[in-house]
Amino acid sequence: MRGTAAISGFTAENYKARAQSEDPPAPDFTLPSLEGNEPIVVSSFRGNLLVVNLWASWCGPCRLEAPGLPWASERYWDQGVRFLGVDERDHAAAARAFVAEFHLPYPIASDPGVWPPP
Repeated sequence: MRGTAAISGFTAENYKARAQSEDPPAPDFTLPSLEGNEPIVVSSFRGNLLVVNLWASWCGPCRLEAPGLPWASERYWDQGVRFLGVDERDHAAAARAFVAEFHLPYPIASDPGVWPPP
């Protein structure tokens, strides 16, 4: 990918992420749910591995990865993995259409501002 090869041979293609369960818990924060019901509090996921997927309905790469997310969230549920979608800088109607189109089965928060939340 453009712009990554100059960093000591690092490229997006050869990067291997490693989970680190020894790390301290993520800072707690609260975001409104996309549906406007109960706010979503990150600490409510404690005790599980939390995958936070940041996306927007207008984001091309987000649309490419979205079809596999329902499968992954269901496949790893029994192993204590939970998913949280965070829709960023989007119109609520477009975000709800995205969730319906890709059948996202996990909680979706709405963040119209900047990341990370205060």
